[in-house]
Amino acid sequence: VPYTLAFDDGPMQKDHYGPLEIWDLTLDVIFCLDIAISFCTCYFENGLYVSNLGKIFTNYLRTWFFLDLVGSVPFDKIIVAVSSSQSTSGSSLRALRFIRLLKIVRAIRFVKKLSQVEENDTSGYFRNVINIF
Repeated sequence: VPYTLAFDDGPMQKDHYGPLEIWDLTLDVIFCLDIAISFCTCYFENGLYVSNLGKIFTNYLRTWFFLDLVGSVPFDKIIVAVSSSQSTSGSSLRALRFIRLLKIVRAIRFVKKLSQVEENDTSGYFRNVINIF
């Protein structure tokens, strides 16, 4: 995201997708899938896992959903795809891309969750898997 903000020329061309655009689109899909998976992921409350889907749904909506949505959905690409004319200025699209820096916040959150899982792992299996990757 920082590289794209600094060096990207402007809106995507619809007839050509380079490796950077394909990679960025792949990451967008993965982050959007992560939002869907988060609606089904247990969380800790008072030292216990909560596995009730209704409680998980409301907890996620109250906590991380909005930040994840704003950081994951590629609003700049959607606007380019929807607008048939080139009336959308490059500076407004660049401002929308700036919002996508929230992906960095999501990455930090992911690292924190990994450390929580590692703390709860008594068998050492998780540490071995992380070392492999």
